[in-house]
Amino acid sequence: MDTLKKILKYIAVPVLVLVLFMTGEIYLGRLVTPVTDADYFNMDVAAIEAAGQDVDLMFLGSSRIYRSFVPEEFEKNPAFDLCLVCGSSSQKMDASYYMLKDMYSRVHPQTVVLGVQWNSFDTEGANSVKMENILKVYDRISAAGKAGYIFRSVGTDVFPELFYLYRYRSRFSNERIEENNRDKEELRTHGYTPDTSQDYYYLSKGFNYSNVNVENGNMVIETKGVNRYEPERFDSDLVKYLDRITAFCKEKGIRLILVSPPNAMMTLYYVENIQGAMDYFADYALRNGLTYHNLNLLKGRESLLKDEIYYDGWHFSGEGAYIISDLYAQILEKELAGEDISDMFYQDLEALKQEVDRVVAVSAVAEVSDDEIHISIHSLHNDGDVPLYKLEISEDGGKSYECVYDWSEDELLKIKIPAKEAVMYKISAALSEDDEYPAWQVYDIGSWLDPEKGEEIY
Repeated sequence: MDTLKKILKYIAVPVLVLVLFMTGEIYLGRLVTPVTDADYFNMDVAAIEAAGQDVDLMFLGSSRIYRSFVPEEFEKNPAFDLCLVCGSSSQKMDASYYMLKDMYSRVHPQTVVLGVQWNSFDTEGANSVKMENILKVYDRISAAGKAGYIFRSVGTDVFPELFYLYRYRSRFSNERIEENNRDKEELRTHGYTPDTSQDYYYLSKGFNYSNVNVENGNMVIETKGVNRYEPERFDSDLVKYLDRITAFCKEKGIRLILVSPPNAMMTLYYVENIQGAMDYFADYALRNGLTYHNLNLLKGRESLLKDEIYYDGWHFSGEGAYIISDLYAQILEKELAGEDISDMFYQDLEALKQEVDRVVAVSAVAEVSDDEIHISIHSLHNDGDVPLYKLEISEDGGKSYECVYDWSEDELLKIKIPAKEAVMYKISAALSEDDEYPAWQVYDIGSWLDPEKGEEIY
């Protein structure tokens, strides 16, 4: 008996601390937890479950999936009465696998479209996935699937963030708690209604809409990181998770389709050896009896998918998402009807580039030397093309421009440092002076004189 008392006394304090912590987590955690996109997504899935419906078409993958495909556009096809988008920011293959397993147990998808891209297996990308993006998947998975995702895929480093009191500790204030309560009451009372005045918002069934479009011709050349497809940089675990997804779908009788949503043309020219990634997924699909739709190689995409329907070089705007969803729904419909769709695609990237008759993007780097600014211009275009460049200056915030260097092949321009600080420069690139669709970028002079002062304006 004395031994039992000692044991009980020894464990009493830890148990009490645990009970108090969990009580605080349950009650106080609710107060500090804001309403997020995961809440809206979970409401949509719960409604599907409550109706006893099965999902005919489900999308998995990164932000390029949930920003590209609009469920309602696919549901116009009788074969896809119900569509659900289960993408999330930087969703890697492991996260897609656990999302697939969880959704299969709840809504039984019949066809799964899995997003793949040139960096799907990139080791650097896998190691740089932000905690918030790991948690976006965790918050969408049911309680039954959370443990497998965390312990078998993510690891215990994320463990403290699973507790809302810790995750939202910075929101522990009366003002934030009142804001959370108002949002949750609004959600309970009126359901979810998207605020369409926002630049970016959750719309429905996992799809996110963006009101932001790039302007015609000012697609930004990405400069951060190493943008090159390299099989040597593969994370072998991510490749294994693609195999697991393939095996799971075969076991459950799910039709699996691999898809590469279209990048902006800038990205196709910028990412080195991107054709290698296209070849890899085409070969993988062939070896495993799957279908691969590389929407980057859609014929006529120069007229169908102009730069101004993109949010940036990687994602569509909301407007663009409706356009590509309509196009892809037609492709799926034709394929389901047994039609040959191969003539809707170019054979490879080189064949696509023959359609491109423009400079797809331009950028400039400046160095200060004494009282001059030396501007080095870089542009993306077909091999053999010789672009022309023009430099203009504005002293009224971009309302009007004065030409400093007219169209020429010079890639290095020199200008005197202006007396005024509020000066903007516009770099344009084209294949001819009368090009109706030149590439261009605008820079604040401050970002050139002091790189830490500002970024490119676009």
